[in-house]
Amino acid sequence: MNNHRQALQLKISQWSPWPAPMSNIILQNGFAQVWCWPAESNGNKQSKHLVESRYRPRPETPTQVQLLACDKGVEAQYWQQGILKESHWWPEQPHHQAWLNFQRAAGLEHPIDLPASLTEKLTQPWGKDYSLKENALLVSSERMLWTGLPLIVVFFLGWQGAQIYQLTQDINEQNRQQDALSQQIEPILKIRGAIQDDQRYLSQVVNLWQQPRQLELLNQIIAKLPDPAGMKIMLWEYQPNQLRFTLQTTNTDPSLFVKTYSELPWGKDVTAQPDSRGNQITISIRLQPHANL
Repeated sequence: MNNHRQALQLKISQWSPWPAPMSNIILQNGFAQVWCWPAESNGNKQSKHLVESRYRPRPETPTQVQLLACDKGVEAQYWQQGILKESHWWPEQPHHQAWLNFQRAAGLEHPIDLPASLTEKLTQPWGKDYSLKENALLVSSERMLWTGLPLIVVFFLGWQGAQIYQLTQDINEQNRQQDALSQQIEPILKIRGAIQDDQRYLSQVVNLWQQPRQLELLNQIIAKLPDPAGMKIMLWEYQPNQLRFTLQTTNTDPSLFVKTYSELPWGKDVTAQPDSRGNQITISIRLQPHANL
């Protein structure tokens, strides 16, 4: 490689401008490293070129500077995190200033002394070769995919739009049918509501009619008094299902009043409770709802 080596970031799916024998692409750690050289002037395409430094061992540590002894000249390499970041070839051992210039070009902050040249050789080159010809089908398929992707997206969006439009039309049609049905059944619902209101009113009237009237109750209670002249009604409480009244009397025997008012046809569960003062008694009668007075 020349003394102005640049880090090439190539898209592997792109065709190389050089014939395959004039370049070498290595994939490692997610990076593509490319060696390239001019084609032969005699146009001999059968010749095979090899990268000599690939048959030299890589450094033991991920970040290191090393010097390789090639068949012709020497090559300096700077490795960073397992990736070859900088290299330079000299026809002979570099002098002190050339070595410093290489380290500056590699971006080393602390220069190191010139190491000894490594002469060890490998039987197999390091790194994984990448052939553009072998991946031509993949490259072509990728191009077709990226070319047809906009058409696929447009078709999918158009199909989705048609489905959404049809769904919107169906929903609108259902809403129109529901509106028409609501207009047809609205008079029926009004009539039904009126009938239900009338039924509730009649039920209330019937319930009121079935309840005993208080005047009749009062007359029957007075008529049943054991001693009307010596008794006086002090308190009267009426509810639709219960009657409660308090008598002022000298006879506060509960059994007398329970027996007396249990004889009424509409009376049920009669209880009598004398007052603590001894001259009053409270009688409670649970009314039968359908009793005739």
